[in-house]
Parts: sequence; C-alpha cells; structure tokens
Amino acid sequence: MEKRLILKRPFTERKGKTKFCAPCGSLATQEALFEVEGGVTLIERYCDICVKKVK
Repeated sequence: MEKRLILKRPFTERKGKTKFCAPCGSLATQEALFEVEGGVTLIERYCDICVKKVK
C-alpha cells in the first residue's frame, strides 16, 4: 500500500481518549493525514520526535 502525505498538524486529545505514537508508542502530539489507494484518507498519530521522519 502506497501512501502520500497530505498534511501534518498538532493533535489534541478528544473526549479524554489518549492516543499513542504509531512507531514508538509514546504519547502522540501530532497527526499526519495520508492519501492511500482508492481515495481513502489515513490518519496516523506521532510524537514530536517521530513526526520529523514522516515524509
């Protein structure tokens, strides 16, 4: 599955649900939106360190 980065933005908790960084498991502070096959938008959450590696 190929994904293309659309947007990076700050992430804040919603409804008290804590989310964690996809690669390392730390507390997520950023989210990235990707376009994948079929026009689907994928949202992944990252910590401040891991989001720098997202392309």
